[in-house]
Amino acid sequence: YCALLVLLEGPSQPAASGTRLTFGRGMPSLGALRVLDTPQFVRQGDGAQAASADRLGLSRNAFSWEASGDGLRVARLSPTQALYHLDEQLALVAQIESATQDQPYVIPPGHHLVAGHYVLRFDA
Repeated sequence: YCALLVLLEGPSQPAASGTRLTFGRGMPSLGALRVLDTPQFVRQGDGAQAASADRLGLSRNAFSWEASGDGLRVARLSPTQALYHLDEQLALVAQIESATQDQPYVIPPGHHLVAGHYVLRFDA
């Protein structure tokens, strides 16, 4: 099953240019984004134990990001974290594989970043 839940007034996080922040499972900033963060939403194969949806597909420290004049500068922090760049219409642009803090991947305004089950939009 696959679904995309679009929030009419999604949570946002302003960022000052030049400030590098971290996004991952352990970040307090995810508090406002935990739409399905209760055990009854996802069950393991045997149905006996419940798991939190917030633990699926997102590393503790998935990536760091920084707002800049040319876009959102993204650097992978976890080598196993899958990151994807989507355009304005949510079409795949690229899988982000080799972004580092020294050579970050730049996502233009209006585009999206997928990490785990989160689809994040960057607006300048």
